[in-house]
Amino acid sequence: MPVAHNPRARLRSAILGALMVGCGEPPVVDDNEQPKTCLDADAPATEVPDFPLAHQTENLDIYLQDGQFVCAGTANDYQRFVTFVADELATDIQRRIPLYAVQGGSKWCPGVGHGGCVYTDGVVFAQPGVTYHELTHAVACEVRSGVPKMLNEGLAVAYEPVPNSIHGEPTLFSEVDGKFYEYYSLAGHFVRWLHDQLGPDAFRELYRAANYDSGVWNAIEAAYGTSAEADYIAGAPELWVPHRQCADLPLLEPDGDTWNYAARLDCLEPATFGPYERWHPSASTTWGPTSMYQSFLIDIETPGIYQLERPDFDASIHVERCLDEHPTTVDEIDTEWVRDSVWFNFQNIALVEFEHTGLWRVDVLYPHGPPVDVWLTIAPDPG
Repeated sequence: MPVAHNPRARLRSAILGALMVGCGEPPVVDDNEQPKTCLDADAPATEVPDFPLAHQTENLDIYLQDGQFVCAGTANDYQRFVTFVADELATDIQRRIPLYAVQGGSKWCPGVGHGGCVYTDGVVFAQPGVTYHELTHAVACEVRSGVPKMLNEGLAVAYEPVPNSIHGEPTLFSEVDGKFYEYYSLAGHFVRWLHDQLGPDAFRELYRAANYDSGVWNAIEAAYGTSAEADYIAGAPELWVPHRQCADLPLLEPDGDTWNYAARLDCLEPATFGPYERWHPSASTTWGPTSMYQSFLIDIETPGIYQLERPDFDASIHVERCLDEHPTTVDEIDTEWVRDSVWFNFQNIALVEFEHTGLWRVDVLYPHGPPVDVWLTIAPDPG
């Protein structure tokens, strides 16, 4: 059995340094045996609930179950996301994607405990927290449906807005069919590396061609080379930083040495996002799906202890260092990767160490509801 682990435990010792990628040829799909996709005319039509249409973007129709919400900023971010995934798969979205935001995906999806799913015709059901995963499936199904689970689920996990440090030996789960949930993070870590090595076009051809009959790993080796597993174990990062981690966020300029953030959180306005689906380590199922939020960047020039002050107890603050490079060792995770919830005292004041120069992401969360004015100040600790 493969072994999953956290940043404190290695499955194997990494051999760091420059590695030559094996030269392989991607498997080719016979023109007479084109793979099935969710675009096929014979895909059975999904019976959908009569939920109101809340948002329409270039490619998405977003429907809300009673009690659910998607703020205008998140609707736009879903659109940016599906466009990004399509580019990563060297394809263009060719249809409108119906997304049903639901409470409890298992009611709408086959199987027990599923938070979401994509049907054969590409209809998406998703509860908060799994939407980006399911939207990846919704884009990828236009390339091919019925993909082996290592590639199918691995791809969806690779584009979730969360870090991933769970890795193992991919040959131990590449041919697994049936129940696959225990391998999700392992597959996501490997598939992100594989896509990184092959590039969009070659990965897309692999995604279209790999199958259980001929062997999933055989197809991977045909695309990459026989050293795929050894190169992955030796050269993959210890932790993958989320895609688009700090993309499309405004930079808040300081006033002297103090950042003064003030805004109105209004779910109907494109500057406000929600629900909060970034799966922060301290995020709970009680407030994550029920929060609207705004995000901004600050540029730290002088590392040190800073004092944060918020308006009231309902405001939650998360800070996260923006990284361009993925930590390659456990020590680098400890020294380079920072992602924290801010804990305030009863006076709504907190001390946070910004120990690195450069850009930091700040998320300001508030319970979803009517528009509300929020503010946050960040200044050097007065001592």
